[in-house]
Amino acid sequence: VNISPSLPLIFGVPWLGIPALGVLGAGIGTSISVWVGTVMYLRMGWTRARSMGFASSIPTLNDIKVLAAQAAPSSITNVLFATGMTALFWIVGHLGTAEVAAVNVLINLMLTLVLPCMGMGLAA
Repeated sequence: VNISPSLPLIFGVPWLGIPALGVLGAGIGTSISVWVGTVMYLRMGWTRARSMGFASSIPTLNDIKVLAAQAAPSSITNVLFATGMTALFWIVGHLGTAEVAAVNVLINLMLTLVLPCMGMGLAA
């Protein structure tokens, strides 16, 4: 979903009147894809999970407490991970552009390996 809006916004499509926006276009395209994904997720929840209780009533305070207790460890882990990645890119950003590019490639390779493991750990 991200490629469809991003490519035209990054490079432009003159015959459609879409100007080349570069990095701004990449950000706009990614934002569009996130919103589309959110709508798709809610639609799937509404159509497929409604029979299993999705959005059938307003959650009670006890339900919210249980959910918060279950989500807290994973949420804290993700916040610390994101903070570490931000600090890493901030430090490497002071070294130079080539270094940031190299770290970006390595981070993407690492995430390709780590994220499935995190997903399986959460599912267990």
